[in-house]
Amino acid sequence: MKPLYPDEAWDVTVQWTKPKEYESLIIEGSQYDEYADLYLISAKYSKSTAKGLYIGKTWKQQVSTRIKQKDHKSRYAAFTGIYPNHKFFVSHGIIIMNNGKLTEKRLADIEQILIYSNDPSHSGNVKNFYAHGVRGSYSIENTGYRCSLPKKLCLGVFGTY
Repeated sequence: MKPLYPDEAWDVTVQWTKPKEYESLIIEGSQYDEYADLYLISAKYSKSTAKGLYIGKTWKQQVSTRIKQKDHKSRYAAFTGIYPNHKFFVSHGIIIMNNGKLTEKRLADIEQILIYSNDPSHSGNVKNFYAHGVRGSYSIENTGYRCSLPKKLCLGVFGTY
């Protein structure tokens, strides 16, 4: 599948890192903090499959800084109440723009598409859940630890030639 209008489509790869325990990330930070523009909070009970709970973006701040902020403290408290006996993890999403440049608007679009496509049964994201509102064309490939995210997403006008 190729975009019908290549000059108006963004080809993106998101490299998801191995998840780090939530509390450990708060204390130690991560070697990926300065590179990541996205993060995925997941929960896992015993040996069951992890649940993707929350997708967020950072713009000019680190993931470990973002999850220490007041809204995330209350979100984490809610998650631990909803999912007792679960361990919580954070995976960093490093965006690679295969064409074009990452801008704040494109980052917001990518986050909205990922939220919209995430498994809704456990999602803690409240905005962009029923509609994403993205008007551009994107091809997004999720690699690495993608938890409940699809491997490939395309939004816009694409075709085969």
